[in-house]
Amino acid sequence: MKLKEIMNTDLKWVTPETDLVKTAEIMQKYDIGVVPVCNGDKHLLGMVTDRDIVIRNVATGKSPENTYAKDVMSSVIKTGTPNMTVYEACDIMSEWQVRRLPIVENDALVGIVSLGDIAFDSDFDIEVSECLADICECHDEK
Repeated sequence: MKLKEIMNTDLKWVTPETDLVKTAEIMQKYDIGVVPVCNGDKHLLGMVTDRDIVIRNVATGKSPENTYAKDVMSSVIKTGTPNMTVYEACDIMSEWQVRRLPIVENDALVGIVSLGDIAFDSDFDIEVSECLADICECHDEK
């Protein structure tokens, strides 16, 4: 199975200059735990997780109104492609210990695949279990 068959394409994203209040509002409104950070042509620059907002902003006492996505985003990220297989994605997610993989095509963000997306297909139960075990070996999400 290819990632293009299961990836989420209804993407919500922010720019590097989006403040963390707006970023958190997007997460709350769409019930998501991660927001890609892109420039105007959807070139992926980084990812902001709810954990990034808490650890890199709230816990440091900074004002979320005066802190921006670029200040807390993870900029070293691994991506997948729409034609990548689920097995390849699981390998990357295990190696990088991440639960979500941004999908890029022609240098633009086109989707996101989560471990949950893969888990919907019972054919991948073993891969999901192994991937989750690998991710849980480290408590610090990348």
